[in-house]
Amino acid sequence: MTKSLYWKLALLLLPIVVGFNTVRADEEAKNELISRFEHIETLRANFIQRVLDETGEELQVLGGEMLVHSPSHFRWEIETPYSLTYVLNRLDLMVVDPDLHQVTYRTIDSPDEVPIVALLVHRDMDVLNEFTISATKNAFILEPLDQMQLFKLITVYFDNMRLDAIDVRDSQDRLTEFTFRDLEENVVLDDSLFEVTIAEDMEIIGEPPSAVP
Repeated sequence: MTKSLYWKLALLLLPIVVGFNTVRADEEAKNELISRFEHIETLRANFIQRVLDETGEELQVLGGEMLVHSPSHFRWEIETPYSLTYVLNRLDLMVVDPDLHQVTYRTIDSPDEVPIVALLVHRDMDVLNEFTISATKNAFILEPLDQMQLFKLITVYFDNMRLDAIDVRDSQDRLTEFTFRDLEENVVLDDSLFEVTIAEDMEIIGEPPSAVP
């Protein structure tokens, strides 16, 4: 999988889990998931992103830091084994790739394009209407109603009330596991944390938001 594909999986921040004690698939599960997200104003966490193929073989492991400042800012910074930074300001996405010496700008059509970001950052709870949602003691399982989605299952795990991990099973049966560590909720995050200094000799692809009329 190339680096250019990772922004989709990274922003989704999202196996069927066997052995749950009880499963609820109703409006109660949806409302409970909403309540878990609605109290979050900011998030800061380290992450491990593990990608497995359809047979369970590990393809790659990435590590870095995630920052969320609702309702507008999101930063996903891969630090190992290479450097790659995604910064989302509302619907404007910037991707900084030091290896290619490039900065790419693009606009996301809708918050619904990346459901977990829609929930964590934009607080767009209507995105949940596009899923069948079931709940267990420590997890919520989201299955898209539209079978043409890029993914076919998202599982969001909590440790008590704290976000713990997200699994995303894509349409090719690959599994991406996002595990969060040292997570802090509702701490002060300065706007400068969502700014990236761009070297003058970096190649610019697309137009920065300030350059768009």
